[in-house]
Amino acid sequence: MVMVLNYLRTLSLENKFLNLFPMLAIHRLLQGFNDQAKDLLINIFGLVLTNALGCVMINKPPTQLNIEPVERECLQGRFQNLSKMELINSFHEALRQLCRKLELSDSVLQNHMAEIIPELSIRLMNALENNCLDSIFISFKNNQQQTTIFQEGNKLEDERFRSIVDEIRECRYVSDKLAIIQKEIHSISDYMDILESYCIFDNEFTINLRVTWRYGISTSY
Repeated sequence: MVMVLNYLRTLSLENKFLNLFPMLAIHRLLQGFNDQAKDLLINIFGLVLTNALGCVMINKPPTQLNIEPVERECLQGRFQNLSKMELINSFHEALRQLCRKLELSDSVLQNHMAEIIPELSIRLMNALENNCLDSIFISFKNNQQQTTIFQEGNKLEDERFRSIVDEIRECRYVSDKLAIIQKEIHSISDYMDILESYCIFDNEFTINLRVTWRYGISTSY
């Protein structure tokens, strides 16, 4: 149960960050990363945050997300002779600027964003050594294809949510509970609240994980 809730909290937190960016920009970033992005398990949060930090470092609006090849060369020149600690400090400063530009004051989200910096710095140093910075800072492609990304979904009003919880509690069979959840719950926030409402028991969590991905997957063009 704790693992499920922590997973959903992280997913909701990262989606809060992704909602600060235009959906089209995220689509094109994913396409730039891989033409078959819709078929892969991708850390969208990490990709978006990395390119947003790169945009900040070249004095470009972070919500544009695109890093052009010539801009990537500028970043390479900036990073080339920095130590690992200097890279980390550079990313932390860019993160502070990014939060100001996005007017992002959620300290929990800020801390979660900062957690990627040590690993990002290691990946960046390896990319610099192998001259493949394009694997870190992604450029958009000219073509626009179908892409699948996560969306939060609409949260229910309190009264409606309580009514659904009561309905689930009255169910005898897990299949009936699952049917109600699939029909009525359309956001990660509501799903987390359902798990904490004592209407689903430990042996039922595995079954209900099947519906977790349903809320946020949206296919757009």
